[in-house]
Amino acid sequence: MKIKKMKHNKKRNTAFLYESLIKELTLSIVNRDERHKKIVESILYKFFKKGTCLNQDLDSYKALYDVERVSPRNAERLLFEAQAKRKTINKKNLFNEQTKLIDSINKKLGKQAFGHYISSYKHLATISQIFNNVSSVKSRVLLENEVIKEMVSEGKSQSPSKSLDKTTYKIFSKSFNKKYGNHLLPEQKKVIQLYLLSSSDNHASLKMFLEEEIVFLCSRSCQAGK
Repeated sequence: MKIKKMKHNKKRNTAFLYESLIKELTLSIVNRDERHKKIVESILYKFFKKGTCLNQDLDSYKALYDVERVSPRNAERLLFEAQAKRKTINKKNLFNEQTKLIDSINKKLGKQAFGHYISSYKHLATISQIFNNVSSVKSRVLLENEVIKEMVSEGKSQSPSKSLDKTTYKIFSKSFNKKYGNHLLPEQKKVIQLYLLSSSDNHASLKMFLEEEIVFLCSRSCQAGK
């Protein structure tokens, strides 16, 4: 049965905005653009810190799109809990925070920050339609089935650490270190390695690393400002 989908406004999709900023942060680290990196970090910390509506909204999205290989029963439970949690978010405050975030990205990073390729874009658009009840009941049920199917699937690719044998992986590491070892900072090498080797989990390990870096840097900045 064909699903009737509404036009998706990506700038009102919290997860899309977050993923775009993660892309910007990754590029700034790889390009050694410290000024741009600090700007992206400050935006991420300001708008997605704990307690904000954007942070709560992102958690609801992550419960669905950062998941795979779960049982159908657990997938249905996660979908139910994510929808229930999102209903508790103040929609007016969320809209206002999104507006301020969009404005900040436009002014500080430029419109190109919204143009990154996000591999999970279609999945995020489907989740957005479910969360915002923009479809008929029949279409929403079919959309929910799509999301559950994605969560139950094993993903589209395998991690190199699993699909390559130890010898091949060692060759890759040696080649990588030879090419970048003397030209990149440890932080830059870490980002590149995670970007290349974490495709199977939608770059979850990369995002986790970057999120930890943001929290660490921002906490250090706050302590320095006291």
